[in-house]
Amino acid sequence: MLPPVAAFAKLVRAMFPRFLSDRRLIGLFLVACVLAGLGLGARRELGNVASALEQRHALQLRVDRLLGLRRTLAEAELVHAKYLTGPGADSLDPYEDKCERASAQLQALQVAYAQSPGPRELLGRIDTLLARRHGQWETGPRPAAHANGLSVLGASGGTLHAQLDGLFSELEQVQRRELNASIAATQAHTRSLMQRIGWAVAAGVLVVLALGVLYARDRRDRAQRRHAAQAQRVPEQADPPLQRANRLQPPAADVPPTQAALPRHGLGSEGSDVRRRLQDIISSIRDGFVTLDRNWNYTYVNDAAARLLGRGREELIGHNIWALFPEIRRLPFHDACMRCVQQREPVQVDQYYAPQFRWYRNHLYPTDGGLAIFFEDFTARKRLEAQLADERERYRATFEQPAIGILHVALEGAITRSNERMASMLGYDRQDLVGMDFARILADTHARAFLDQVQHPSRGGTSRLVQCRFRLRNGEPFWGEMTLALVPGEAERCGYVVCMVQDIGDRKRAESLLEESRLRLSVFAQQLTEAVEQERARISREIHDELGQALTRLKMDLGWLRRRLAENGHGAGPVAERAVEMGRFIDETLVSVRRLATELRPALLDNLGLAAALHAQMRQIAAQADIEVTQHLEPDLPLSSEQATGLYRIAQEALTNIVRHASASSVRCVLFLDQGGVTMEIQDDGCGFDVGMQPEHGLGLLGMAERARLLGGFSAVESEPGRGTLVRVHLPVTQSPRDST
Repeated sequence: MLPPVAAFAKLVRAMFPRFLSDRRLIGLFLVACVLAGLGLGARRELGNVASALEQRHALQLRVDRLLGLRRTLAEAELVHAKYLTGPGADSLDPYEDKCERASAQLQALQVAYAQSPGPRELLGRIDTLLARRHGQWETGPRPAAHANGLSVLGASGGTLHAQLDGLFSELEQVQRRELNASIAATQAHTRSLMQRIGWAVAAGVLVVLALGVLYARDRRDRAQRRHAAQAQRVPEQADPPLQRANRLQPPAADVPPTQAALPRHGLGSEGSDVRRRLQDIISSIRDGFVTLDRNWNYTYVNDAAARLLGRGREELIGHNIWALFPEIRRLPFHDACMRCVQQREPVQVDQYYAPQFRWYRNHLYPTDGGLAIFFEDFTARKRLEAQLADERERYRATFEQPAIGILHVALEGAITRSNERMASMLGYDRQDLVGMDFARILADTHARAFLDQVQHPSRGGTSRLVQCRFRLRNGEPFWGEMTLALVPGEAERCGYVVCMVQDIGDRKRAESLLEESRLRLSVFAQQLTEAVEQERARISREIHDELGQALTRLKMDLGWLRRRLAENGHGAGPVAERAVEMGRFIDETLVSVRRLATELRPALLDNLGLAAALHAQMRQIAAQADIEVTQHLEPDLPLSSEQATGLYRIAQEALTNIVRHASASSVRCVLFLDQGGVTMEIQDDGCGFDVGMQPEHGLGLLGMAERARLLGGFSAVESEPGRGTLVRVHLPVTQSPRDST
């Protein structure tokens, strides 16, 4: 290693004095140093421009990812709302997919913001919110679909949904500041690069002029030295004209043409390389970039701009912008361009271009030669913003609808949001309701129970419909129908309960009047039934006593008349035959009178009880209709007189229906005492009927049910076509068997 180094040092020491004595070498060295410095400066500025553009691309990518995250979260809320309100929805798989996609997009944003402290801290808070929401979903109850619920996509105050919106707003502001700073840095670096290129060109021109002067002086000096040397070598007798010719003749090819052109060639190559690199950088960006001169003619158009404008570069460069696109003269873009050129300040304008059905965002920058425009197509972003605005308006219209009062209640019981209808129903201002305890607006003491039942599916599910009394601001109560629906928490957003309230005071008053009317009708029916039974008993006694006695007396008189006819020898005459027929008719009339009296009020029911009366009734049915009768009747049942009469009338109606309509061959009647009261069953094997088809005529079944209801019990009818009918009546016990005996 030492010999080559020593040889190189020796060569340098030998060439250094020659270098110092040769002004051309010194000039070339200075030119090389200047060009190298300018080249390094231009390269650094190019690097700065490239870095600024890359930073802008990175910021644009972050903005797109941020919009994608917000869109994914909005779609997740929509899927969740549709799941809560859609009929037949039984799965939250699409909602979980949206949440996983949002988590992946958030991780990508965190990687992109790894070098940005402010956004990274905001993204960390957003990640914490989403992680908490996902954790609560994994460990919390799985919500069930319901028909009366209303999906509300947000909350205010202390809700995590409002915190998430706030974090997104802060992140958007940070993004906007960084993007403006990047644009300003790009503009500053571009201006500095153009200045350095101008300085390099000016310095190159000055250096070339200086080198030309030095070259001319050096050539003149060398010519003088050569002439002097020749003059010394030529004899004095030489021809003076020849000496003058030799002295005045310029030397041939003193400086090689390549060396003379070297500085200029080096400067042109360096400048063209800088321009080429700058053009490559501008052409590679995704945004459209064009430059206009002072006459509004295109001087430069990159590939992205030609693609966005739908024209070739050769169709644009050299042509006037207002002539190519005359429609934009009437748009705000024209005024923005004029203002940017006049005020020499950057301008940003969003413009919809109808011929291409696109939205463009334009960044205008004044230049020394005219105007530079960066523009991008953000039609998709505009559509997303319009969709979000539409969803926001739908939510506002749903929440602020005047027909139903809506509250958002935190799980701990504090009201977080209220619409105007709810505030007017309670007599409060909306601001007064926010933060108030939910129990304060209820006249009942079940507020905490309502919230607990909604939060725990085992106690009632994720939705409930209850009727309760609310308390007005002045303390007066009113009835309301309240629908409670749980919105589970996700990530950092706490769950809350949506409470929808409808004033049902008029309905309650109508129900109260209806119930009062029903009670009056029930009392009236009871009194009417008792009056009918009393009247039946009175008519039965009168028929049995008065008419029976009259017929008996008439029969006795007819017997006396028959005996007298027989004593007088007229026992075989027509009068005697007529008297016999009259006797038979009187006997039949007496039987009919006894039957009518028994049907009106059987004496057995009052004297021997219900079992004896039913036994006699069953025997009569068997004799009249030729029906096989099976009966098991327990005597001495703990029934009041009204209950015994009611059961007898129900049995009488059931047996009448069997004889008239059933075409039955056998009937079974059972009367027994069970743990809940007294039960009577009457079953036949007749044709049966469809219980769901109400008969057009007749009130038999309705009368049996109403009698049982008035007595405090119930009746049930079971029947199918072709399988007979079963009538079951159950009455509660009013007295013990000991008391009845």
